[in-house]
Amino acid sequence: MKRVRAAAKALIIQDSQILLLKCQRDGQIYYNLPGGGQEHGERIDEALVRECWEEAGAEVRVKQLVFVRDYISKNHGASDPTIHQLELFFTCELIRPKHPTGGSEPDDDQIGVEWVSLDRLNEIALYPQELLKHLPLKSDVAYNIYWGDVL
Repeated sequence: MKRVRAAAKALIIQDSQILLLKCQRDGQIYYNLPGGGQEHGERIDEALVRECWEEAGAEVRVKQLVFVRDYISKNHGASDPTIHQLELFFTCELIRPKHPTGGSEPDDDQIGVEWVSLDRLNEIALYPQELLKHLPLKSDVAYNIYWGDVL
């Protein structure tokens, strides 16, 4: 029986830049937020702290839940149509201001870690694409937290 996997994603923004994982698949470059799947018995904030360290070498403090998305791969033409992941997007801050250069356990497609200017996000392939509608985050806006199944 297939199960829904819970995952957490980090929105780490400082100096009008966002920390992203640079990835490559089939010769195509794309970017993702740091984060990943929750392990059994692990709180979701603990999962996010662990994933940021493993993927980006970033020690973070988890702040606020801002978005939730279902990712149902069969609806987006993914190579594996069996994935269903519930993703929780949190704002995070670096505990020690430094330039994360990569962690000890990068994702399979990950080739780097980059700070990308928020005003350049339309120039890159960023996933989920829905983020482009909501960045930069504004402190005086009430966000519709649940996005549904979007790309």
